[in-house]
Amino acid sequence: MPLLVSGISDDDEFRGRPPPPNYSIYEPLYETACDGEIITRDPHLNSDGEAIVQFFVQHNTPPRLEVQFHGHHEETRWETRSTRDQDGNLVEERVPMNVIVDDFNFSIDASDFVAPECDGLCVSPDKKTGIRKSVRQLCDDFVHDKNKLKELELTKEHKITIKSTSKWSRYLEHKGIRLLLFLSCLWILVLPIQWFYRKRFGHNSLWSNWHMKITAQDWYNLQVQEVTHHVHHRCSRVGTVPFISG
Repeated sequence: MPLLVSGISDDDEFRGRPPPPNYSIYEPLYETACDGEIITRDPHLNSDGEAIVQFFVQHNTPPRLEVQFHGHHEETRWETRSTRDQDGNLVEERVPMNVIVDDFNFSIDASDFVAPECDGLCVSPDKKTGIRKSVRQLCDDFVHDKNKLKELELTKEHKITIKSTSKWSRYLEHKGIRLLLFLSCLWILVLPIQWFYRKRFGHNSLWSNWHMKITAQDWYNLQVQEVTHHVHHRCSRVGTVPFISG
């Protein structure tokens, strides 16, 4: 359900009628980092758990999927080592060394085979208690927590992070202040305190679930010619004969 502003009730769906003139969907302010991570300190997201859920859903784009192919073999190589015997004489001996040699290592983009719709947001069970929270409960916990350095993060290819609106959180992540801390060596004191005090919600426990349009075997059947081409091409460089099982 869309988020409402201007005091209009979330429960009113207008029963098919056009919304009133002052109705609008809330659009939080956010920025996108160079690595694709979405970061926001929007005040409304810091005060409304349902708004956070909607924000995650709106920006939960399909992930990029790559299938990695890696083949290797083991070789025994001889290495000459110099040692001294009990009389102090220098003695050379050949010692066998087992090494791993890569035959091929490549990836194929399978992003086009990821379903366009997410199966939903999920929260992993707590490692200590085994209790699994709902996504909304986790978002509400973040909203109600008083920690000045709190963060809520949805883990995916490009993370979505909601940070505290407190001035301390802003100051400690300001590039100018970080440079000053580094030049004055105060980072030795400040950064450990920041690391221990910061409270993280959802880090490595809140994630989005996606599925492929086809099975893994069907995808491989479609790509088998490309796979064998890459394997044979790379193996020919190292002088090995690949064995490929269908």
